[in-house]
Amino acid sequence: MKKLFVWILVLGLAGLLSGTAFSQTVGLEAHGLYAFSFNGDLNSDSIEPKDSFGLGGTIVLSLADYLKIDLGIDYLKADLKSSDISGGNSGDIELLPLTVGVRLGQSFDFAFLYVGGGIGRSFNDASGDGGWLDLKDCMIYYACLGGEIGLTDNLVLRPELRYNWLRPELEVGLFDDWKEDWKLDHFQARLGLGWYF
Repeated sequence: MKKLFVWILVLGLAGLLSGTAFSQTVGLEAHGLYAFSFNGDLNSDSIEPKDSFGLGGTIVLSLADYLKIDLGIDYLKADLKSSDISGGNSGDIELLPLTVGVRLGQSFDFAFLYVGGGIGRSFNDASGDGGWLDLKDCMIYYACLGGEIGLTDNLVLRPELRYNWLRPELEVGLFDDWKEDWKLDHFQARLGLGWYF
């Protein structure tokens, strides 16, 4: 799976570098995101991530009126809550996904409406009371629906709804052999501001 990710990343970067000579436009985008509806309950415990805010950036390559390639990075830090009666804070998790995505859609005079998907690698970390959590890196996949609304000839506003699939392995330091895949699938509402050259 790691080899697949490396090949996709290499091909995406090669396409980005070689495609700039043939593409109509290249853009940069900064965005904020709100992550919600985590499917984060562990089978053997009752901790789950709270809804949280994050941020990120994207390099966009427009290959045609209907096709755009994204190379993005995001940062998200979510507090962990206990689902038991106490409901206390159990630490936090940090997700840093690096993704390559494709968006297909219809261009209008004022907007580009699209659907898309992507793949990447999420670099993860976790902390808890006493440093007992270790969250491994994992693959991430996503599907998205959104639009780019033209504010000027070069400036766009980009609202997007995204669903992410990821299953990092969680290791607890208190017990040497205790490991479990943690289903951290979630939605993201995203709002970005982009500039096309």
